Amino acid sequence: MLVYVNSIEIIGENSFHTASRAIHGWLMEKLGTKLTLTECFEQNEWKSGTGRDSTWIKSYISKETEPAYYAWKLKHSDSLIQGRQWLIEISLTKDNYATLLSCSVQTDEQSTLVTIPAKASRPRLIGYLLESLKKTRSHLSPLKQPAQN
Repeated sequence: MLVYVNSIEIIGENSFHTASRAIHGWLMEKLGTKLTLTECFEQNEWKSGTGRDSTWIKSYISKETEPAYYAWKLKHSDSLIQGRQWLIEISLTKDNYATLLSCSVQTDEQSTLVTIPAKASRPRLIGYLLESLKKTRSHLSPLKQPAQN
């Protein structure tokens, strides 16, 4: 079930750096481990934890052409509802002074016993991005602001 989807355009000289730092912090939080910024922006795959506490992330990178494209796919089990898995996809496109960040969150109910609907909310990554933007000269395009819940 699709829970959240958004596309945000960030304008400014530091737009890519601002989005990169937000993604970097979010990935480290999800994995529960330290990663360098460089590691996050290379083709890679990470897994942490076991069983219901496991998290899997894979990155897809294409920076040989302009614009450069980056994407991450994350899967983890719901910590409270057995049989539900969360799938989060993030993409980042760097093009001169503009950066486009897209985020989708969906659930995969892997058991017919899951009866509690998923609650839609703004992902933490978007919150990190908005906090980072307050500290920089970058700003959101007026046409593509994230939805507020």
